[in-house]
Amino acid sequence: MTRSTPPDVSDFAAIDLGSNSFHMVVAREDAGQLRLLDRLREPVALGAGLDRDKRLSEAVQQRALDCLASFGQRIRGLPNANVRAVGTKTLRRALNAADFLANAERVLGRRIDVIPGQEEARLIYHGVRASGGMVGDAPNLVLDIGGASTEVAVGSSAQPSVTESVSAGCVVATQQHFADGKITEQRWRRAVNDTQIELRPLKRALQQSQWASAVGCSGSIKAIAAHLASSGESDGEVITLASLKRLRDHIINAGNLDSTAFDHLSEARRQVFVGGCAVLFAAFRSIGIRSMHVSQAALREGVLYELFGHTEGDVQRRTVDGLVHRFGIDIEHADRVTVVLDALIDSLTGNWEISDAERHLARHAARVHELGLSVSHSQFHKHGEMLLSRTDLPGFTRTEQVMLATLVRLQRRRLHRRLVPESVSEHTASVLRLAVLLRTALILCRDRQSVEVERVSVSATDNDIHFMADAAWLEAHPLTRGELHVESEALRQAGCEFAVIAR
Repeated sequence: MTRSTPPDVSDFAAIDLGSNSFHMVVAREDAGQLRLLDRLREPVALGAGLDRDKRLSEAVQQRALDCLASFGQRIRGLPNANVRAVGTKTLRRALNAADFLANAERVLGRRIDVIPGQEEARLIYHGVRASGGMVGDAPNLVLDIGGASTEVAVGSSAQPSVTESVSAGCVVATQQHFADGKITEQRWRRAVNDTQIELRPLKRALQQSQWASAVGCSGSIKAIAAHLASSGESDGEVITLASLKRLRDHIINAGNLDSTAFDHLSEARRQVFVGGCAVLFAAFRSIGIRSMHVSQAALREGVLYELFGHTEGDVQRRTVDGLVHRFGIDIEHADRVTVVLDALIDSLTGNWEISDAERHLARHAARVHELGLSVSHSQFHKHGEMLLSRTDLPGFTRTEQVMLATLVRLQRRRLHRRLVPESVSEHTASVLRLAVLLRTALILCRDRQSVEVERVSVSATDNDIHFMADAAWLEAHPLTRGELHVESEALRQAGCEFAVIAR
C-alpha cells in the first residue's frame, strides 16, 4: 500500500471566506522566506446566498461546506499554529452565522475567526506590503473590492495610518442594480451614486492622509485589469480613470450580462463583473484616483505573512499600548498587575490548562483593566467593557475583542457565566478561569505596591481554586487577606470553591 507524504511542518496556510469566493493559499518556509505551494479558489457566492432576513440559505451553506471540506483535506496534518481561517463581511452580517460556523469549523477541522472590517483592511494592507506591492516610499492607498464590502487602507510603514471598511461590493452592487442581468445607463449611475454615498464619510481622512499612489487588489480589480488588457486598453498592471470611462461605455453598450462582450470571463465572475466595475469607478471618482497599480496579493496573503511572523512587531501589543496612552491608564500599575498575573499562571498547578493565546488575552486585560476610569470611577468595569466592545482594535478578531471586553467586565463585583456573551459562549470556561486569575492578581495589587510573587501560588482543579501563601505574608497583609476571603464568597455564589491556605 502506498503511503501519502505527511505535510511539512514548515508549511503555512491562510483561508479567506469571502463574500464572493473562498480562497486558500499554502506556502512553505524556505531560507527565511515563503514559497508558494498551492492556491485554491471556489466561487461560493456566500453574499448572494444571504436572504432578505439576513440569513444564509441552505444551498449556499452546503456549497460553502463542500468547499471547506476540500480545503480541510489539503491542510490535514498541519499544526494549528500554522493555519488561520478568517471570515469577512457576509459572516459579520448573517444572523445565522454562528450555526453555520459551527458546521464549517467541524468540516474544515480548524477555528474560523470572523474579523472586523478595519482588521480586514489592515491585513489586506499588510499582504500587499509584505509581497512587495507598494509603489514608492510615500504613503500608498490600498483598495480591495470584495463581494459585500470594500476595504481601504493608507500607509507607508509596517502599519497603516488609515483602515476603513464600507458596505459596497461587487455582489451587493449586482444584487441591487443588475440582478436581472440588464444594464442601462440609469442603473449604472444609481450603482455608482450608491457607492459614492458609502464612501463619502472617508473623504476627509483620505485627504488628510496625503497618499501618493493607489494600489488595487481583489478578484474584481484583477478581472477589470485583465479585461482592459485583453481589449488593448492597458498592460494589465495599471488601471487609469480614462480606461475606466471607456470600460463604462463598453458595459452600457453591451446592455446585458449575457453579452458576448463578457465571454472571456468565467461564469462566476461574469455575474458580478459589472457591479465590481461600478464600485471601482465610484472609488476613482470619490477618492480622486487617476491611476491604480494592480497587486496580486490581498487578505489571504496578509494572513499568511502574519502566520509566518512577518509582522514587524506584535500588532495586538501595539494596539493595547495605544489604548493605555490614549486613555491615560496608570502604566506602572497596569504593568504591576500584568507581572503578578503572569506569576500566578506560572505557579498554577492542577488541571486548568491556560494556552499561550489565553495568557496573552489575560495580559491584555490586565493592562487595560482601568480603561473605564476615563469615564467614571463608578462602575468603571462596565465602562471599560463598553469602550472595548466599541473601539477598533487592530490585531484582534471579533471573538478576541468580545473576550477581552468581558474579562474587563468580570474583574470585579459579580462573576457569573450569564455575563459571558452568547457570541463567545463556547469559550465560557476559559473566560471564567482567566477572570478568576485576573481578579486574584488585582486583589494582590490593591495597595498599588510591588508584590512578592515568589511567596504566593495558585492551584485549581475543575471548580476548586486554592490560593496559597506564606503564613507570615498573610499575617503582614491583613487587607489582602480580608479581600481574598470576600472573593471566596463571591466565587462560591458563582459555583466555585475558593480557599485561602497558609503554608
